[in-house]
Amino acid sequence: MLKSSQLKNCERSVDEVYKNRFGQTVEIVFSDETIETKDKMCEAKLQLKNVEKIIEIPSHFYVKLLTGETLIVPKNGIHDIEMLRDNLKNLCQRLSVNFVSDLTWTWHRK
Repeated sequence: MLKSSQLKNCERSVDEVYKNRFGQTVEIVFSDETIETKDKMCEAKLQLKNVEKIIEIPSHFYVKLLTGETLIVPKNGIHDIEMLRDNLKNLCQRLSVNFVSDLTWTWHRK
């Protein structure tokens, strides 16, 4: 468990590294073989075979990759959350990976 000072340092580092990325619109396209992301700074293609699992919490979907990276999809930017949820569940079924729904999850800070 991180101490309070370590957590604050970590938060500052994340804020500094990603300061130009927060609040930016990102286009995400799911194809048969890849997840493609595109924003004003870059484009990326992620191979679907590298998806480890998909997690849903009340505010976000997390696409966790075998590389340790995670694609974070905020729900507040999605027009049809039900359709996305169904598509992500179907994707998990096709890839034989877990779809974890934790809709009661909340941040716990001490």
